[in-house]
This record gives sequence, C-alpha cells and structure tokens, in this order.
Amino acid sequence: MALARAAAARGYDTCRAEHIAAYRRETDAAAADFDDNPATVQGFAFSQMHLHMAFGYDDNRVGVPIKGLTGHGYRFVNFWDMDFHMFPYFLLTKPRQARHLLEYRFNQLPAYRENARRWGARGAQVPWETSTRGVEETAPWLCLPDREIHISADAARMFWLYDELTPDRDAMLAMGAQFIMETARFYASRITWGEGHRRCELRNIGCPDQYHTFAHNNLFTSLMARWNLEQAAATASRPDYAAARERAGVTDAEVREWQDMAARLFIPAPGRDGIIEQCNGFFDLDPDLDGISELFCRHSQAVKQADVIAAFGPFEEVYPAEVRRRNWHFYNDRTLHGSSLSLPGMAYGAARCGLNDEALYQLHKSARMDLDDVNLDTERGVHVSAGAVQWYTVVFGFGGLTARREGVHLRPNLPRQWRWLRFTVHWQFRRLRVEITPGRVGLHADSANDGPVRVRVGDGRLVSVAPGQVLVRSWRSAGTAGRELQIADRKQKTANRKSQIANRK
Repeated sequence: MALARAAAARGYDTCRAEHIAAYRRETDAAAADFDDNPATVQGFAFSQMHLHMAFGYDDNRVGVPIKGLTGHGYRFVNFWDMDFHMFPYFLLTKPRQARHLLEYRFNQLPAYRENARRWGARGAQVPWETSTRGVEETAPWLCLPDREIHISADAARMFWLYDELTPDRDAMLAMGAQFIMETARFYASRITWGEGHRRCELRNIGCPDQYHTFAHNNLFTSLMARWNLEQAAATASRPDYAAARERAGVTDAEVREWQDMAARLFIPAPGRDGIIEQCNGFFDLDPDLDGISELFCRHSQAVKQADVIAAFGPFEEVYPAEVRRRNWHFYNDRTLHGSSLSLPGMAYGAARCGLNDEALYQLHKSARMDLDDVNLDTERGVHVSAGAVQWYTVVFGFGGLTARREGVHLRPNLPRQWRWLRFTVHWQFRRLRVEITPGRVGLHADSANDGPVRVRVGDGRLVSVAPGQVLVRSWRSAGTAGRELQIADRKQKTANRKSQIANRK
C-alpha cells in the first residue's frame, strides 16, 4: 500500500515516464530490430517486453514461469521452457542476472534427489513442473512427470552454457559441476541395457513433442542424456572439480559407467533419405492427419512441436545442413503447432539451414500470436518462452550467430526481403552491437567493456574488437539460388516424401 500511495502522489504521467525510462534501460542491452512489416516488428517487440517483465532479475528463489505473471495458465510453474528455451536468451542479453536461474535450480537439488527416489531412480531428477519448492507440481492425471525426463539435462546444460560464455568460473565450481554429475547419475539409473549388453537405451519416456508420451529411444532425449553423461564424466575427471565430485559422492566406477553408457547409448540415425525417426516405431504410425484430434495423436505421425528440429539446436554440428533441411520439411508437414513454441521453433530451425522464406512465414505468424490471439488462449497468459525462440530466429537464424568460449561467430543469413538487422549480445560480460546489411557487418564493442570481444565473420579470421572500437567486415550470402530452387521444388519433394512413407509401410 505504501508503494501505491507513493505512486499516486507522483501522478500517472510521472509514473508512466519512469516506467518507460526503466524499460528502455533494461531492454537496451537486449535490443534486436529488423526491417520487416510493422505488424511483425510490433509483435516481436511485444514478446521481448514480456520476456523482461517475467524475469526476476534480483531473486534466485523463482524461475521464469511459462506465462510469466500475465495469466493463470499453467499455474505460474516452470517447465523446460525456462532451461532450454529462455535461459540462452537471458545469458546473451542479461548474463550477470542469468546466474540467478542457475542458483534457483541448484538450491532445489535436494528436492530433485527426492523426486528421483519417488520414481525409483538415483541422482537428481528435475520435475516436469515446479515452482518455489522444487517438488513435482504436474497434475496427477497427466502421465508426464516420470516420462518427460529430458528436462534434467536441459537444466544441467544451463550451467555448461554459462561457464562457456561468461568469465564466472565460480558458478561451475560451486554449483554446476555437482549438478551435472547428479543429473548424469539419474540418467545412468534410467538407462536399460539390451542386445546382449552391446547397446543401451532410454525406454518408456515422453517425447518433447508432447503427443507421444509412451515412447522408446527419442532422439532429443537420448542426445541430451548422452551429452549429460559425457559432460559429467569429463567434469568428474578434472582436478579442479574434485570438491564438487566429493560433494556428489561420485566414484571411479560411476565415471566408467557414464563413459560406457554414453558410448553405447542408442541414438536414432538418419535413414537413406536423411530422415531421422523421432522415436521407435514413429514411421509405422498413421501418416494421415486429416481431421486428427489431439486425443488420437499418439497413434499418428502428428506432432505438437517438432522435437527432432529442436534437437538440431544444441547438436547442429552433428547433422549436415541437407539432413536438417530434409527433416524440417518432413516434420513441418506433420506438425499441428499445438504448442506456442512450435511456430518460432520451426522458424528458427528453417533459418539455421537456409530456408529463409519458410522461416519468415513462421516468424510472422509467431510474432502475432498474442496480439492477435492466434491460438485463442491468450486470456490464460502471454506465451513468454515463444518470444525467446523468436529472438533466436532473428539473431541465431538470420544473424547467423554462434557463441562459444573462443569467441562470437557470425555467418549472416539476411532474408532477401530485409535491408538491415541490428542486435546486441554479451560475450564474457562484454557487450557487442551488431548491424548487418547486404554484404556488410558492423561490429561495435561497448566502451565500458573490460577487454576485447573476439569475433569471426563468415570464414574470416578471429579478430579482437577493443572497447569502443568499431569494425566493418564484408560477407557474401551463400546458397541463395539453392534456397530458391528448394522452394520451387517443394511440391515434388512433398510427393517424394509421401512415396517414401508408403514404401516404409
């Protein structure tokens, strides 16, 4: 009440001006703007605004609820959206504050251990839905809590990303190393051996597409689990993480088990046509989606959101661009977009493999999701995490950004309809503003940076951009003719895919 009275005393106009100034200060560090129609630009800005409003900058007791605080949908709980979809956005735009999300997950580690024991597993299992207490809060009638297990690796990956892109080594020493080891212990207890101990599998799990919730060997889940096992084994073997290993109680036998499981875990591979089966038996499901209802999606090839395409995000380097393009077309034809993450996720996946026209089409629809109430559910709250994936489409997809410990790599992929793209990112707590126009990339390192930002444009050499320095580099678009040919041939490719499905049957 005291705050309300003080605001009333200052008056509406004064409070509004203060709000606008505060918002501009916060969003300037994450500014992204591009040359598109006003409706898309407005929708994109609206999504970014709600991302910032949902993030508790100075409070590690809370995460980022899927709807923020804008509506009752999902009861203000946190999903994998926070770990996998939103955290990279905050890491690249508000890196110091992003540490609060690591602290939020780490502080709940005892509850995650108890959650694993509840389901008969060892280690730490991150609940599918949780809030301030760290306990599972999924509705009891849903079959997801013991099956949507990729979320544990999604959370572990946050610590690795933060360690990769900031100079804050303490986060991994104090929290991350232990968290990664304890989630790896969970996966090791969940994996089963088969085929005479020649390979191991992840069975009886829920696919992140969220329609096929009784599945074996899902690509996304298996890739994330393997990464977690490999990272835990490597982390436990480093002398500087000995204290974390002791806190987690990791033995040499466990490390050998993680290495063995990671090497033998079955990962679905591309077929001769380049298509990857989402999970065991997916190709045998009914491909006819006409009039399909969500009640029967698990018996069909319908997906709510394409988790194979989502898997290409963290594991893009494993799969050639042509494989990613073929899978994008295959799963795009089967995606019902029942999730708010689906449209921007498909846009991001398309942009990263050069399907720019398809990416723009999906981005335009996603950007208006809430303002136009596309899914007729905005009354339940704004789709906060979708805004982060829209940003990935623009910055990672069209800006061609890849951030690593060694530096920032830019391989611009500007849509032919755009004349410019501008965005700001942070690397090692240093701020870099980027402006891309046809053939040119402008790089401006903030004068307040405590050191240079290392940047590579295209196939050029890695250069250091000193504080306050402005550099301009040239770039040349690759594969434009190929993209136009792919668009022109779309009908023939669709006919070919239908023939391939028939042959599998």
